Amino acid sequence: MPFTINGIGTNYIGKKNMDSHLGVCEWCHRSVKLMTYETRLWFTFVYIPIIPLGRKQIIDYCSNCRRHSVLSVSEWNRLSEEAVNVSAQQMSENPEDPEAAIEMHATLVSFKKTEDAERLAHYMKNQFPDHVGVHLHLGTWYEMVDNVGQSDACFERALALEPENRDVKRAVAIGCIGKEELARARELLAFAEAPGPDHDPKVLLMLARAYQKEGQHEEALSIFRVVLDVTPALGTDRELRKWVQQSERAAVTEETILPHKPIYQSRAFVAAAAVALLIIGLMAINFIVAAGRTLHVVNGLGASVTIAIDGAEAVSIDRNDRNELSVGEGDHEAVIAYPDDTRETVAFSIDSNLWDRYFSDEVFVLNVGGAAVVTWEENTYSTRNLAMMEIPYRLYIGESFVTLSDIDYEFKDFPDSITMSSKTSMAIKKRRVYVERGFPPDQILANLETEIPAEKLMRFAEAHLRATPDDKELLDAYFGLSARHGLLPRCRAFLQAGTDRPHWRTLLQEAAEAIAPEPPSAP
Repeated sequence: MPFTINGIGTNYIGKKNMDSHLGVCEWCHRSVKLMTYETRLWFTFVYIPIIPLGRKQIIDYCSNCRRHSVLSVSEWNRLSEEAVNVSAQQMSENPEDPEAAIEMHATLVSFKKTEDAERLAHYMKNQFPDHVGVHLHLGTWYEMVDNVGQSDACFERALALEPENRDVKRAVAIGCIGKEELARARELLAFAEAPGPDHDPKVLLMLARAYQKEGQHEEALSIFRVVLDVTPALGTDRELRKWVQQSERAAVTEETILPHKPIYQSRAFVAAAAVALLIIGLMAINFIVAAGRTLHVVNGLGASVTIAIDGAEAVSIDRNDRNELSVGEGDHEAVIAYPDDTRETVAFSIDSNLWDRYFSDEVFVLNVGGAAVVTWEENTYSTRNLAMMEIPYRLYIGESFVTLSDIDYEFKDFPDSITMSSKTSMAIKKRRVYVERGFPPDQILANLETEIPAEKLMRFAEAHLRATPDDKELLDAYFGLSARHGLLPRCRAFLQAGTDRPHWRTLLQEAAEAIAPEPPSAP
């Protein structure tokens, strides 16, 4: 992912060979438009692209959460060519096999070769006009790319070939619901109303809601009744009960088809229970919160470490990862074991008062070796247009333990918008904490030397060098930082642990020569 601090970093610029389709994001699990396209990664200075860093293939960019997968264009093309060649060979060896054609088409679709997929789809319809699986596959694909006409035609052809195929009948029925051909849809879905493995409450409720939209509440109620008879557990679903009540009011029915709620679901019982639970909860929450605070352990190193808190069993933290541990309030001691077998003991304290336990969203971060760039950031939301302003932020580097108060979003992005009253004139501020990723450690030293105290940057670099001692760029940056800030004695002491590595020995010698006192002048 691109990484930018104060306009300096990396960024994607440009889009071409764009392909988009409706799908479910693997990250936020929402049904959204997913985009795949080719772009170029640049190193930017003050947001101006300076150095091209290679072409990238963005895969399934989510318009909601903005997360995506990424490959180099060359790797994407290689994988695409290999997969297409394998499928093409299988299809050429079995030209009469519809399953080979379906596999070939699925491969083209997965690698966003839309034009090739379109041509192959046309060929498949002509080559296998009587194969139900081909038409069902193509109908699903046409539906995915929002070609409703072709999708319906494929499903209808499959239905003509196998009128009793229930997967086909379901697909055609869903299309009929979209076209408001509700009577035919119900006829096709008759098999889904019966108890058994083919009972499909989801598509039946879709049909019932369509009847509601058309004002045919008697028909809607008859379907609701079928669903409730076969799956009575749905009778407690709040949304379904609202739908049924809506149609019952419109149809002026005397009796409801909804099952009576148990007493424990009645409003009076729920209200009484809520008051009792509130009282008990207020008494217990203080103790519970104090006994189980969340400690975020972040490992910004390029290697795994282990951490043992208060003598408990050691926990492994993967490279560039974050774990959540539960600890009580009070004083603690963490023992961190680095890849080079060195150990570090970190004493920290988790403290809070009664008020903060109830109302303050505190975040406790144990930063292994101070090696992660822990970032506090504040964003402003307002119903009015605000002038461009710099987003306030703070960086915590080289610090083993940090407590941050009033955090709204822990290690995740700000939302694009929040719900606010139109009468709200005040701006609302939200804060988050996260770990900046993307810059190699040597660039972080260079970029933040004027912002972060040198001692903290030295500790940051030393932790990374313990994990990745062969990082020559970082070693040079560390030596230069120590020389510029009068910290060569510390640098020399640290380098003595790596005398088995040539570059460490070279810099150790340079540090020794720089520190050595000048010989007395001749009389």
